Amino acid sequence: MKKIIVFLFSILIILLSKNIYSQGGWIQQNSGCSSNLTSIFILDSSTIYVVGYGSRIIKTTNGGNNWNILNSGISSNYWSVWFLNQNTGLIIGDNILIRTTNGGINWNQSPLIHEFARDLIFFNSNTGYMYCEGVVGYYPYFYISKSTNAGVSWFDVSSWLGSEEGSYFCDINNGYISGYNNIYKTVNSCLNWTFISTGTYAYNYVLNFLNVDTGYIASGDDLNPFYIRKTTDGGYSWSNLYQITTPIFAGYFINSLTGFIGRNNILKTTNGGYNWYIQSSSYNTILYEIKFINQLTGFAIGDNGIILKTTNGGESTGISPINNNIPSDFSLSQNYPNPFNPTTKIKFDIPVDSRIRGNDRGRVVGSDRVVLRVYDILGKEIETLVNEKLNPGTYEVTFDASKYPSGVYFYRLITDNFTDTKRMILLK
Repeated sequence: MKKIIVFLFSILIILLSKNIYSQGGWIQQNSGCSSNLTSIFILDSSTIYVVGYGSRIIKTTNGGNNWNILNSGISSNYWSVWFLNQNTGLIIGDNILIRTTNGGINWNQSPLIHEFARDLIFFNSNTGYMYCEGVVGYYPYFYISKSTNAGVSWFDVSSWLGSEEGSYFCDINNGYISGYNNIYKTVNSCLNWTFISTGTYAYNYVLNFLNVDTGYIASGDDLNPFYIRKTTDGGYSWSNLYQITTPIFAGYFINSLTGFIGRNNILKTTNGGYNWYIQSSSYNTILYEIKFINQLTGFAIGDNGIILKTTNGGESTGISPINNNIPSDFSLSQNYPNPFNPTTKIKFDIPVDSRIRGNDRGRVVGSDRVVLRVYDILGKEIETLVNEKLNPGTYEVTFDASKYPSGVYFYRLITDNFTDTKRMILLK
């Protein structure tokens, strides 16, 4: 009888299997626009502003469930947005600085002392910095402007020859500016800057600093490999952590271990940047900014009006790497506990240099995809726990069977180089 059941199960898998993608950890929102989005400001868990090209301003008051388009009446490409409170906010862009005092309903243009305003940050209700670019003769100049009256007026505190790629301020005193083969650092509110070579002749894009000592950049250009790099001594030395294939503009670290980077997909690290795994598939666009409200809830924005949101740290159906070791072979472990009620964990290994794919027949086509499915005793697929690209590693996923009756179930791992099926028992 047992052999007959297993035989029928195998036949039914072939006949009934279909490609059902698991619910990803990053969900695309309906932004209501197709403009390239460049900056996001999270005022609180409900109220969020996003700006972009073509004078685009959009706002949500319910945590991203709905987005409303605001009209400033002032045409420009917007690059950065910051709100001091529920009412007062500023937006900067190409030849533009606008300000609202009623939550974005109306906007007024304020004087801008340089042509191209790129980045904006405030430390309290009055004091903030603006990173600008301008041209003197034929040469590009970089400026740091400061406001002490909530952005009503600005004055320059620093300037130098050259154009820079990004900025990050840890607090009102300590900040970093990135450029070509260098990092500039201030410890006295932008009055003085120290030039620090990064040791590579390539562009550097500041991603995130956890504190005045520990930070991350993305480095590289057409002639140099792209790397995620890390400093633990305030930018004076940098180590290559992870090689990437394209420039990365979006990055955010929640703490010393957990961080996210993105371009046309999103990757996550849980060990301080030494290993990364893909969380979301390609969106055929570029992401420019990632920000989190707390450990689990975050947003990513980019070209073509894309807004992504996660409420579970970006994880799909609870899948996560459980150590930093790289397995030498594929394996599918027995679930534990077994029997179980109502949840159980399933562990599997993906070795180095694997190219995993899955399709609607359980065969293998495509690239870097792992498929893990659950079937009932008749071979009917009831859950797709994993269907996504994964880096080599050991992973664990939770199966919640609270909505299913007691009985025998099967789970199957499908890759282009390996397929295995195991049995589990739900006992309520």
